[in-house]
Amino acid sequence: IILNQEFYDAWKEAGSVEPVTSSTRREHGGRVIGITLKFPKIDSRGKKIKDSKGRQGYLNFFLMSVYMPSLEKKLEEGEVQPHGDFIRNELNPILRDAHRDAEIIMGGDIN
Repeated sequence: IILNQEFYDAWKEAGSVEPVTSSTRREHGGRVIGITLKFPKIDSRGKKIKDSKGRQGYLNFFLMSVYMPSLEKKLEEGEVQPHGDFIRNELNPILRDAHRDAEIIMGGDIN
């Protein structure tokens, strides 16, 4: 994931946590990556929005990129849910590990 300066700063604000990736040892490994971003809340005039305790409020995002492979062979074999293993083994663990207060933004190449 390539970050512009604003997103880089949001990544640093979130603690510069290493990106979360799917295992490269599985059949379709290495095809999911995600990072946590933390943006300060601001109103439409650029004023910072505070939380209920008077501290700076933040918006947390988990930004993901997913490449879900074409599984033509499994489709030819009549499998009803050919992406089931990929979702169960690669995608679900990463979604489970996303920051619990983060909004998930997922972009993907899904065949």
